[in-house]
Amino acid sequence: MTWKGSQVSTTASVGLAMALPKEVSATTLLGRADAALYRAKDGGRNQVCEAELPATPTAGSPQPA
Repeated sequence: MTWKGSQVSTTASVGLAMALPKEVSATTLLGRADAALYRAKDGGRNQVCEAELPATPTAGSPQPA
């Protein structure tokens, strides 16, 4: 693209996160999106990365109190 008579190149890095059904904390959601954004940047920029979903407990595993 040209801006003020000079050729300028741009890239876009995007981090995506989907709100989980029982997720009520915007901070948690934004934290996962932010982590995905930095994975996209670290991976060479100009790409999209999805947030990793939090681990779900398996049957028989201890639950936090």
